[in-house]
Amino acid sequence: MERIIIGIDTEAASQVAVDWVIRRARQRPVTIRLVKAFDMLIDAPLRDEDLLDRTKHRIEAAVPGASVETVLIDGSIMEALVGQSESADLAVLGYHRRHPVLSTLSGALPGRFAARSHCATVIVPEDWEPREGSIVLGVGDDEVTDTATEFALREAQHPRRELEIVHAWQLPTPSWDAVGALIASADDLHDAHRDILASVTERVRETHPALEIRDTLAEGPAAAALLGAARGAELIVLGTHRRGPLTGLILGSTALDLLPQSGVPVCIVPLLAPLTPASGVLSTFSAE
Repeated sequence: MERIIIGIDTEAASQVAVDWVIRRARQRPVTIRLVKAFDMLIDAPLRDEDLLDRTKHRIEAAVPGASVETVLIDGSIMEALVGQSESADLAVLGYHRRHPVLSTLSGALPGRFAARSHCATVIVPEDWEPREGSIVLGVGDDEVTDTATEFALREAQHPRRELEIVHAWQLPTPSWDAVGALIASADDLHDAHRDILASVTERVRETHPALEIRDTLAEGPAAAALLGAARGAELIVLGTHRRGPLTGLILGSTALDLLPQSGVPVCIVPLLAPLTPASGVLSTFSAE
């Protein structure tokens, strides 16, 4: 059973995230934990408890028999969510992509949280509308691809959907004395990136022969390539590292460029995130 946490605040975007999870809960067994943080000095805990209870009842009415619990934490919402992600398989947050500073939870925080989360994070834009579509996987140049690929495969299989694998490449910005060399090597660079895409696609086709798979090699910014592929998509999946001097503060440039533009939910999978198997039984949330 998949364990999902949802960040809750008073903005409408967090309720859109709840809608996304309700749809998911109708397709597979899940346990859901609603997480809200408050500051004892300025917030009203009773009001927050009421919001959590109303959201819990909304989920239970939409998905009879759903396992839903609530957690109200005195402290930082970032630290609360990061802590809760340690015992979760998936975190889901709403996002004000047209007004990224509208609120703490639904504004800039989703991207920063995804860079620190111990599990995969789905960021749902506030204008999301349910639809049946493909799963789009963004393929990079390194081992991040493997973890994201596993997640995307699970999504494409349950229920069965097309998987589109996208890899983008660009010529580096040349200095004047290197223009000739770069032009001469453009074909080689294209071929190298074609091989990166082919290695992922071939491996997936070998291990999942019944799955419908399409691959796209695009020249240009990765975010633009993913947005183009996602016009009829249900979910975009990206991998990310959790390392380096700014770990926990920023995501890669592709995610940062993609989030404000995408009307499709984006799933960001950390390199070291444990993944829920496509079949089998998982434990429910561990006791705090």
